[in-house]
Amino acid sequence: MARPGAYLQLMRPVNLGILLLMLLLLLGKGSGWNAEMLRLPECIWVALAILATAAAGNVINDVCDTATDAVNKPGRQLVPKVIPRKNALLFYCALLAIALLAAWLTDLGFFLFCAAVSLLLFYFTRELKGIPIAGNLLIALLTAAAV
Repeated sequence: MARPGAYLQLMRPVNLGILLLMLLLLLGKGSGWNAEMLRLPECIWVALAILATAAAGNVINDVCDTATDAVNKPGRQLVPKVIPRKNALLFYCALLAIALLAAWLTDLGFFLFCAAVSLLLFYFTRELKGIPIAGNLLIALLTAAAV
């Protein structure tokens, strides 16, 4: 059985921390640094949805990229060496469910946005990753969409 820390590592916590910091800065700037203007429960759901979507994208990337990772970073490969592929897929589904539930609790439009981003991340991982310009463009757009 994989250690719990491996699942945290699979989500790429440093990247998620940077994303959270960016979200907090944008929320602060958007509210004029006035905490009274923020609707805290909604901000928490939005942040959770965005972070879980990004984490799910990181997980599915590692699940689908095992052959490349075996060559490029054999010592750091989590799937399937540390976390079985089936468990990683279940973890991906759980993160996706958390993201979509948090988005649903925020707003229908935001839910549709998160669903679209999740589908595009999956599509990138399965189809576009090997196509330099198209893959890079999609990831740039999805990264900007988080903002």
